Parts: sequence; structure tokens; C-alpha cells
Amino acid sequence: MADKIGQEIFYDYRDDQNLKAQIAEKAVMWWQPLHFSDEFYNSIWTLYRPPQNKTMDQQLDEFYITPMADRHCERKDGRANIFQAGIPMHILKSFAEFWVQHPLLKIERKNYENCKLMKQNPNLCVSESVAVAEAYNKVAEQPFTKCPKESVGWVKCVDDNARNFFMCRDLQVEWEDCMKSHFNLKFPPYPKHPRRAEWNAGSEDPYRMRFKLRSRDMWADLSRHTGVGTVHPDSDIYADNF
Repeated sequence: MADKIGQEIFYDYRDDQNLKAQIAEKAVMWWQPLHFSDEFYNSIWTLYRPPQNKTMDQQLDEFYITPMADRHCERKDGRANIFQAGIPMHILKSFAEFWVQHPLLKIERKNYENCKLMKQNPNLCVSESVAVAEAYNKVAEQPFTKCPKESVGWVKCVDDNARNFFMCRDLQVEWEDCMKSHFNLKFPPYPKHPRRAEWNAGSEDPYRMRFKLRSRDMWADLSRHTGVGTVHPDSDIYADNF
């Protein structure tokens, strides 16, 4: 009975001890809040073992197929770095997969991204961004050290053609083959040659600068971007608007 007259009595099946005993005997799950103490520990979690973190030396051993003279990019001969003032944009774009997969750059990028996530303000992560830029500048010499001819040819072709990568696919293949022989790199397949090549600045550039105005590929890219589908050259009204 209620302690006071007029007090409502609420029945909650979660507080029914008899019901709890019945459910425990039947081994049926009943609704309850989550518990994280040892007595509620799920024994199935013991089957999962997170992978052990590899040291930087172990990661570099896997990344460098051929021996690298300066493994950690810590130059001790007193000479200045080639890219001390920064890396040109056509080299940054051409060596994109090399930057993403290099172990020395992953930890710096992770620290920078974590800083932006925690502080919610890139202006408070200047030291982390400087560390990323310095790491990039140090590592940028390695492709030119291992594959000088292929790297210079690929970068020069990209620079001469205003980053039109489809004009330099043969040099890109030579560079990727050479890099695979010295580094543990995995390159994705590059897109096919577009049907119209008046202006194609590469897939990393914004949409409005990607194709020539009113060309067929412009409409095809817009339709594919908006989710309409692929533009058919025979049935679409703008197929012949060059």
C-alpha cells in the first residue's frame, strides 16, 4: 500500500524480483540498462584482441623494400633540404599516394587531425600543421632519390600540361612501376581518357573548372554529380552543344 493516501502506485516489471527470478531461470534476456562492471563483462569480448601497434622501425622496414640511407629523414650532413621552402603543387598532386601511405607522415597528420577535432579551431593547431609541413618537406626527396628519371619526367609532364594527368599516363605508369620496386605502395587505377579533352584539370579540382563550358563531359559530370545518371549521347538535348 502507498505510504500516503492518494499516492499513486506504479508497477514496473523491471523492479519485480519474482519476475527477475523467473527470467533468470528461463535464461531469457530482460530489459535493463547497460552495465560496464566486471560482473556484467561479456566473455565473448575476450575473443577479440586488438592488433599490437608496430614501432616506427617496423613500419619503415615494411615500407622500404630497398635500403634507404636516411630512414627517418633526419639529415645530418648539414645540407639544406631541397623542398625546405615548400613543395610545388604539381609535385603534391602527382605524389598523392606516396604521401598518404608513408609511415613518417601518418603520425603527424593524425596529430593535426586530432588537434582540429578536439579544439575545433585550426588556428589553435599551428604547431601541428607546421610539423606536418616539415615532415612532407623532408620526405619529398625520397622519390627523387630512388627514381630520379621517372620522378622528374612524370612531374615535368604534369607541370608542362597544367596538371592534365591524362596527357602523362605513360610516364605515370613508369613512375609507379619504379616506386613499387622501392616502396611498399599500392596505387589505385586511374580514370580512362575522357571523350573530350579541351579542359580537364584532374579529378581533384572543383567541378566548374573541370571541363570546358557546355561540352558533353560537363553535362555528364554534372548529372553524375547530382545523381541523375549518365548522360546518353544520342537521346540528350545537349549532346551536340559544343
